[in-house]
Amino acid sequence: PFDSNMPPSLPHRTNWLDYDIDTPLTVKGLAQSWNVGNVLARYNLPVTACYSSPAFRSIQTADRILEGMGRKGQ
Repeated sequence: PFDSNMPPSLPHRTNWLDYDIDTPLTVKGLAQSWNVGNVLARYNLPVTACYSSPAFRSIQTADRILEGMGRKGQ
């Protein structure tokens, strides 16, 4: 069964305990992040920089926001 509160996949890590400290975003979290970016773009809100902590889920959030804005890789 599908559960949107689970990540779509898990990155390979040598120590499984690392998942407790640095968890990936869930499917729902990825969708919500993209939606935030989409709303920012739709309302033409100025975004001149995007900062993130080194935590995996923070990087995923920033990446999806930029993707939702159509600015990924810029």
